Amino acid sequence: MDVETTIRAFASAGHDLPREAMRWALDHWDEAAPGLLGMLERFAGGGDRSEEAAGAVFFILHLAGERRETRAFAPLCRLAKDAEAIDAVLG
Repeated sequence: MDVETTIRAFASAGHDLPREAMRWALDHWDEAAPGLLGMLERFAGGGDRSEEAAGAVFFILHLAGERRETRAFAPLCRLAKDAEAIDAVLG
């Protein structure tokens, strides 16, 4: 697995838990984090607000929280300031 495959799994998961992709991301955090956080940054910045991106960001935020990833804090704050965007991700 790689970061792009992981992001695609997150984006297409719907109501299913993408366990394999989540486990890979956690087990390979140093490798995965730049791509995952880049996706979070793009979404928070308004670059990609698709439904698929929102689905991916949902999982990325939870994994970043589990890893106590401080680099996710700034984009999360930007996201929280946008009611529509945060609702799309967290409901």
